[in-house]
Amino acid sequence: MRFDAGRPVRLDPLKISCLAVLSIIHDTTRRLARFWHILLCSNTFVCYARVDEDVNHRVNTAWLKWRSLSGVLCDTRMPVKTKGKIYKTAVRPAMLYGAECWTALKKHEQQLHTAEMKMLRWAGGVTRLDRVRNEHIRGSFKVTPVPEKLKETRLRWYGHIMRREENYSVKTVLNIETQRRQRGRPPATWWSNVERDLKSQNLSPATTRDRISWRRCTRRPDPS
Repeated sequence: MRFDAGRPVRLDPLKISCLAVLSIIHDTTRRLARFWHILLCSNTFVCYARVDEDVNHRVNTAWLKWRSLSGVLCDTRMPVKTKGKIYKTAVRPAMLYGAECWTALKKHEQQLHTAEMKMLRWAGGVTRLDRVRNEHIRGSFKVTPVPEKLKETRLRWYGHIMRREENYSVKTVLNIETQRRQRGRPPATWWSNVERDLKSQNLSPATTRDRISWRRCTRRPDPS
Protein backbone atom coordinates (compact mmCIF):
# COMPACT_ATOMS: atom_id res chain seq x y z
CA MET A 1 0.00 0.00 0.00
CA ARG A 2 1.36 3.43 -0.98
CA PHE A 3 0.73 6.58 1.02
CA ASP A 4 0.97 10.07 -0.40
CA ALA A 5 2.76 12.38 2.00
CA GLY A 6 0.71 15.31 0.78
CA ARG A 7 -2.69 13.74 1.38
CA PRO A 8 -4.16 12.77 4.76
CA VAL A 9 -4.85 9.09 5.28
CA ARG A 10 -8.34 8.21 6.47
CA LEU A 11 -8.49 5.06 8.59
CA ASP A 12 -11.72 3.17 9.01
CA PRO A 13 -12.56 2.86 12.75
CA LEU A 14 -14.37 -0.42 12.11
CA LYS A 15 -11.29 -1.97 10.49
CA ILE A 16 -9.13 -0.77 13.36
CA SER A 17 -11.50 -2.34 15.89
CA CYS A 18 -11.56 -5.62 13.99
CA LEU A 19 -7.78 -5.74 13.81
CA ALA A 20 -7.54 -5.06 17.54
CA VAL A 21 -10.02 -7.83 18.34
CA LEU A 22 -8.18 -10.29 16.08
CA SER A 23 -4.90 -9.40 17.77
CA ILE A 24 -6.40 -10.04 21.21
CA ILE A 25 -7.90 -13.36 20.08
CA HIS A 26 -4.56 -14.45 18.59
CA ASP A 27 -2.68 -13.56 21.77
CA THR A 28 -5.24 -15.32 23.97
CA THR A 29 -5.14 -18.45 21.82
CA ARG A 30 -1.36 -18.51 21.97
CA ARG A 31 -1.40 -18.19 25.75
CA LEU A 32 -3.97 -20.98 26.12
CA ALA A 33 -1.99 -23.25 23.84
CA ARG A 34 0.99 -22.83 26.13
CA PHE A 35 -0.82 -24.56 28.97
CA TRP A 36 -2.57 -27.39 27.16
CA HIS A 37 0.38 -29.64 28.02
CA ILE A 38 -0.30 -29.22 31.73
CA LEU A 39 -2.10 -32.28 33.06
CA LEU A 40 -3.74 -32.13 36.49
CA CYS A 41 -4.91 -35.45 37.76
CA SER A 42 -4.78 -37.15 41.10
CA ASN A 43 -1.62 -36.35 42.95
CA THR A 44 0.27 -35.50 39.77
CA PHE A 45 1.35 -32.27 38.21
CA VAL A 46 2.83 -33.11 34.83
CA CYS A 47 4.22 -30.46 32.52
CA TYR A 48 5.65 -31.78 29.28
CA ALA A 49 7.73 -29.93 26.70
CA ARG A 50 6.83 -26.52 28.13
CA VAL A 51 9.29 -27.11 30.98
CA ASP A 52 12.09 -27.06 28.41
CA GLU A 53 10.75 -23.77 27.07
CA ASP A 54 10.52 -22.26 30.56
CA VAL A 55 14.03 -23.36 31.51
CA ASN A 56 15.47 -21.96 28.27
CA HIS A 57 13.64 -18.70 28.86
CA ARG A 58 14.92 -18.38 32.44
CA VAL A 59 18.49 -19.16 31.37
CA ASN A 60 18.33 -16.52 28.63
CA THR A 61 16.88 -14.02 31.09
CA ALA A 62 19.69 -14.73 33.53
CA TRP A 63 22.25 -14.20 30.78
CA LEU A 64 20.65 -10.86 29.91
CA LYS A 65 20.89 -9.81 33.55
CA TRP A 66 24.47 -11.05 33.70
CA ARG A 67 25.44 -9.07 30.60
CA SER A 68 23.87 -5.92 32.02
CA LEU A 69 26.13 -6.34 35.07
CA SER A 70 29.20 -7.56 33.19
CA GLY A 71 30.95 -4.24 33.78
CA VAL A 72 31.06 -5.13 37.47
CA LEU A 73 31.23 -8.92 37.31
CA CYS A 74 34.14 -8.94 34.84
CA ASP A 75 36.09 -6.15 36.54
CA THR A 76 39.41 -7.58 37.77
CA ARG A 77 39.57 -4.92 40.50
CA MET A 78 36.32 -6.11 42.06
CA PRO A 79 36.67 -8.65 44.90
CA VAL A 80 35.41 -12.13 44.10
CA LYS A 81 33.20 -12.19 47.19
CA THR A 82 31.47 -9.00 46.03
CA LYS A 83 30.90 -10.54 42.60
CA GLY A 84 29.31 -13.52 44.31
CA LYS A 85 26.94 -11.28 46.24
CA ILE A 86 25.91 -9.49 43.04
CA TYR A 87 25.32 -12.82 41.30
CA LYS A 88 23.20 -14.14 44.19
CA THR A 89 21.21 -10.91 44.40
CA ALA A 90 20.49 -10.15 40.73
CA VAL A 91 21.34 -13.05 38.42
CA ARG A 92 20.31 -16.21 40.24
CA PRO A 93 16.79 -14.98 41.19
CA ALA A 94 16.19 -14.24 37.51
CA MET A 95 17.23 -17.80 36.65
CA LEU A 96 15.02 -19.49 39.26
CA TYR A 97 11.92 -17.31 38.94
CA GLY A 98 8.88 -19.62 38.94
CA ALA A 99 11.05 -22.74 39.35
CA GLU A 100 8.99 -24.01 42.29
CA CYS A 101 6.29 -25.19 39.83
CA TRP A 102 8.59 -26.94 37.37
CA THR A 103 8.54 -30.68 36.82
CA ALA A 104 12.32 -30.51 36.66
CA LEU A 105 14.26 -33.43 35.24
CA LYS A 106 17.96 -34.19 35.50
CA LYS A 107 18.61 -32.52 32.16
CA HIS A 108 16.98 -29.30 33.39
CA GLU A 109 19.11 -29.27 36.53
CA GLN A 110 22.20 -29.92 34.40
CA GLN A 111 21.25 -27.07 32.06
CA LEU A 112 20.93 -24.64 34.98
CA HIS A 113 24.16 -25.90 36.51
CA THR A 114 26.05 -25.46 33.23
CA ALA A 115 24.78 -21.91 32.77
CA GLU A 116 25.70 -20.99 36.34
CA MET A 117 29.23 -22.34 36.07
CA LYS A 118 29.80 -20.51 32.77
CA MET A 119 28.77 -17.26 34.44
CA LEU A 120 30.98 -17.83 37.48
CA ARG A 121 33.99 -18.90 35.43
CA TRP A 122 33.63 -15.91 33.14
CA ALA A 123 33.27 -13.56 36.11
CA GLY A 124 36.33 -15.07 37.76
CA GLY A 125 38.45 -15.05 34.61
CA VAL A 126 38.87 -18.84 34.74
CA THR A 127 38.61 -21.14 31.74
CA ARG A 128 38.42 -24.91 31.42
CA LEU A 129 42.05 -24.93 30.34
CA ASP A 130 43.04 -23.73 33.82
CA ARG A 131 41.79 -27.03 35.25
CA VAL A 132 40.06 -25.48 38.24
CA ARG A 133 37.29 -27.61 39.71
CA ASN A 134 33.74 -26.31 39.98
CA GLU A 135 33.76 -26.77 43.75
CA HIS A 136 36.71 -24.39 44.09
CA ILE A 137 35.00 -21.76 41.94
CA ARG A 138 31.73 -21.96 43.88
CA GLY A 139 33.69 -21.82 47.13
CA SER A 140 35.46 -18.66 46.01
CA PHE A 141 32.18 -16.96 45.07
CA LYS A 142 30.37 -18.39 48.14
CA VAL A 143 27.58 -19.82 45.97
CA THR A 144 25.47 -22.92 46.60
CA PRO A 145 24.87 -25.15 43.53
CA VAL A 146 21.76 -24.08 41.68
CA PRO A 147 20.14 -27.58 41.82
CA GLU A 148 20.14 -27.29 45.61
CA LYS A 149 18.46 -23.88 45.44
CA LEU A 150 15.93 -25.36 43.01
CA LYS A 151 15.10 -28.05 45.56
CA GLU A 152 14.79 -25.38 48.25
CA THR A 153 12.28 -23.34 46.26
CA ARG A 154 10.24 -26.45 45.44
CA LEU A 155 10.02 -27.55 49.09
CA ARG A 156 9.27 -24.01 50.24
CA TRP A 157 6.26 -23.83 47.94
CA TYR A 158 5.18 -27.33 49.00
CA GLY A 159 5.18 -26.23 52.63
CA HIS A 160 3.20 -23.14 51.70
CA ILE A 161 0.54 -25.33 50.05
CA MET A 162 0.32 -27.76 52.95
CA ARG A 163 -0.24 -24.93 55.44
CA ARG A 164 -3.21 -23.59 53.50
CA GLU A 165 -6.83 -24.48 54.25
CA GLU A 166 -8.31 -27.70 52.91
CA ASN A 167 -10.48 -25.96 50.29
CA TYR A 168 -7.49 -24.25 48.69
CA SER A 169 -7.60 -24.89 44.92
CA VAL A 170 -4.06 -26.26 44.50
CA LYS A 171 -4.45 -28.49 47.55
CA THR A 172 -7.75 -29.78 46.20
CA VAL A 173 -6.12 -30.73 42.88
CA LEU A 174 -3.31 -32.58 44.65
CA ASN A 175 -5.86 -34.62 46.62
CA ILE A 176 -7.76 -35.90 43.56
CA GLU A 177 -7.92 -39.69 43.41
CA THR A 178 -5.33 -41.27 41.18
CA GLN A 179 -6.10 -43.30 38.09
CA ARG A 180 -4.40 -46.53 37.12
CA ARG A 181 -1.34 -45.70 35.10
CA GLN A 182 -0.38 -47.45 31.90
CA ARG A 183 2.38 -50.00 31.56
CA GLY A 184 5.95 -48.81 31.64
CA ARG A 185 7.88 -46.37 33.71
CA PRO A 186 5.70 -43.66 35.27
CA PRO A 187 6.46 -40.12 34.06
CA ALA A 188 8.27 -37.71 36.33
CA THR A 189 5.87 -35.32 38.02
CA TRP A 190 6.10 -32.39 40.38
CA TRP A 191 4.68 -34.57 43.11
CA SER A 192 7.26 -37.32 42.55
CA ASN A 193 10.03 -34.73 42.78
CA VAL A 194 8.66 -33.52 46.11
CA GLU A 195 8.42 -37.08 47.45
CA ARG A 196 12.02 -37.71 46.41
CA ASP A 197 13.16 -34.53 48.14
CA LEU A 198 11.28 -35.44 51.32
CA LYS A 199 12.77 -38.92 51.33
CA SER A 200 16.32 -37.68 50.77
CA GLN A 201 16.04 -35.31 53.74
CA ASN A 202 13.98 -37.59 56.03
CA LEU A 203 11.13 -35.09 56.26
CA SER A 204 7.42 -35.74 56.77
CA PRO A 205 4.42 -33.65 55.65
CA ALA A 206 3.58 -33.02 59.31
CA THR A 207 6.72 -30.88 59.61
CA THR A 208 5.23 -28.28 57.26
CA ARG A 209 2.83 -27.07 59.98
CA ASP A 210 5.67 -25.32 61.77
CA ARG A 211 6.84 -22.74 59.27
CA ILE A 212 10.05 -21.81 61.11
CA SER A 213 11.09 -25.44 61.57
CA TRP A 214 10.23 -26.29 57.96
CA ARG A 215 12.20 -23.34 56.68
CA ARG A 216 15.17 -24.37 58.79
CA CYS A 217 15.07 -27.96 57.50
CA THR A 218 14.67 -27.13 53.81
CA ARG A 219 16.91 -24.09 53.50
CA ARG A 220 20.12 -24.42 51.50
CA PRO A 221 22.20 -21.42 52.60
CA ASP A 222 25.16 -20.13 50.68
CA PRO A 223 28.59 -20.67 52.22
CA SER A 224 29.66 -17.86 54.49
